[in-house]
Amino acid sequence: MAVPSEASEIKGVWLVTAKAYVLDHHGRAALERIASSVDPSFASAVLEPLPSHWYPEALLQQSLRGMKRAIGRDSDDGLLRVIEGCTEL
Repeated sequence: MAVPSEASEIKGVWLVTAKAYVLDHHGRAALERIASSVDPSFASAVLEPLPSHWYPEALLQQSLRGMKRAIGRDSDDGLLRVIEGCTEL
Protein backbone atom coordinates (compact mmCIF):
# COMPACT_ATOMS: atom_id res chain seq x y z
CA MET A 1 0.00 0.00 0.00
CA ALA A 2 1.46 3.37 -0.99
CA VAL A 3 1.87 6.06 1.65
CA PRO A 4 0.49 9.49 0.66
CA SER A 5 3.30 12.00 0.10
CA GLU A 6 2.11 14.24 2.93
CA ALA A 7 2.60 11.31 5.32
CA SER A 8 6.01 10.22 4.02
CA GLU A 9 8.60 9.47 6.65
CA ILE A 10 12.29 8.65 6.83
CA LYS A 11 14.07 6.28 9.17
CA GLY A 12 16.26 7.94 11.79
CA VAL A 13 19.29 5.92 10.76
CA TRP A 14 19.73 8.33 7.85
CA LEU A 15 19.97 11.23 10.29
CA VAL A 16 22.39 9.29 12.50
CA THR A 17 24.66 8.67 9.51
CA ALA A 18 24.46 12.29 8.37
CA LYS A 19 25.26 13.50 11.89
CA ALA A 20 28.33 11.25 12.07
CA TYR A 21 29.54 12.54 8.70
CA VAL A 22 29.06 16.17 9.68
CA LEU A 23 30.81 15.75 13.03
CA ASP A 24 33.72 13.79 11.54
CA HIS A 25 34.32 16.10 8.59
CA HIS A 26 33.00 19.52 9.61
CA GLY A 27 32.66 19.62 13.40
CA ARG A 28 30.05 20.39 16.01
CA ALA A 29 29.59 24.00 14.90
CA ALA A 30 28.51 22.83 11.43
CA LEU A 31 25.99 20.42 12.95
CA GLU A 32 24.59 23.22 15.08
CA ARG A 33 24.28 25.49 12.01
CA ILE A 34 22.32 22.75 10.25
CA ALA A 35 20.09 22.25 13.30
CA SER A 36 19.40 25.98 13.47
CA SER A 37 18.39 25.99 9.80
CA VAL A 38 15.51 23.52 10.22
CA ASP A 39 12.12 24.10 11.80
CA PRO A 40 12.68 24.44 15.57
CA SER A 41 10.53 21.36 16.18
CA PHE A 42 13.09 19.32 14.16
CA ALA A 43 16.31 20.69 15.68
CA SER A 44 16.61 18.02 18.37
CA ALA A 45 16.30 15.29 15.72
CA VAL A 46 19.28 16.78 13.86
CA LEU A 47 21.36 17.03 17.03
CA GLU A 48 20.35 13.71 18.64
CA PRO A 49 18.54 11.48 16.14
CA LEU A 50 17.22 8.09 17.14
CA PRO A 51 18.13 5.41 14.57
CA SER A 52 14.91 3.41 14.94
CA HIS A 53 12.55 6.40 14.99
CA TRP A 54 10.53 7.51 11.98
CA TYR A 55 10.68 11.24 11.17
CA PRO A 56 8.66 13.39 8.75
CA GLU A 57 10.12 13.66 5.27
CA ALA A 58 10.06 17.44 5.73
CA LEU A 59 12.93 17.01 8.18
CA LEU A 60 15.04 15.31 5.51
CA GLN A 61 14.26 18.06 3.02
CA GLN A 62 15.12 20.81 5.50
CA SER A 63 18.26 18.99 6.69
CA LEU A 64 19.55 18.60 3.14
CA ARG A 65 18.89 22.28 2.47
CA GLY A 66 20.75 23.17 5.68
CA MET A 67 23.65 20.88 4.80
CA LYS A 68 23.88 22.43 1.35
CA ARG A 69 24.18 25.90 2.88
CA ALA A 70 26.30 25.05 5.94
CA ILE A 71 28.85 22.64 4.48
CA GLY A 72 28.07 22.27 0.77
CA ARG A 73 29.09 25.82 -0.14
CA ASP A 74 25.48 26.44 -1.18
CA SER A 75 25.96 24.57 -4.45
CA ASP A 76 24.37 21.47 -5.94
CA ASP A 77 27.83 19.94 -6.45
CA GLY A 78 28.68 20.64 -2.81
CA LEU A 79 25.49 18.96 -1.65
CA LEU A 80 26.24 15.98 -3.88
CA ARG A 81 29.65 15.62 -2.20
CA VAL A 82 27.99 15.74 1.20
CA ILE A 83 25.49 13.03 0.26
CA GLU A 84 28.26 10.90 -1.22
CA GLY A 85 30.29 11.40 1.94
CA CYS A 86 27.39 10.19 4.07
CA THR A 87 27.23 6.97 2.04
CA GLU A 88 30.93 6.24 2.54
CA LEU A 89 30.78 5.96 6.32
